[in-house]
Amino acid sequence: MSPMGIAILDQDKATVNILAELIADMGETPSPFIDKDKFLEAINPRSHAIAIICDEFVDVIEGTKQVYDAIEIVGIGTAGGEESLKAGAAHYLKKPFRAEEIRRVL
Repeated sequence: MSPMGIAILDQDKATVNILAELIADMGETPSPFIDKDKFLEAINPRSHAIAIICDEFVDVIEGTKQVYDAIEIVGIGTAGGEESLKAGAAHYLKKPFRAEEIRRVL
């Protein structure tokens, strides 16, 4: 099976790097972004099965889900997650999350 593309959008570079490393360790292909516009230009269901998006970008969660229903969205952040889930995220992970939580969700 070919690796699954997983896009990551978070304003925190450290979080993006940790997630990208975890995803690569799982044998999947990370597409890390800290810039919302670059993320929106790149996101595509042909290359991304999953998008991990920080709840600071709830508008991006909503827009991505509306345009690309096939992309599974995982919200991350420090809030309760209601906003992300309402916007279209299938899962929500509260920071700081553990590596096994990410693996389980993906």
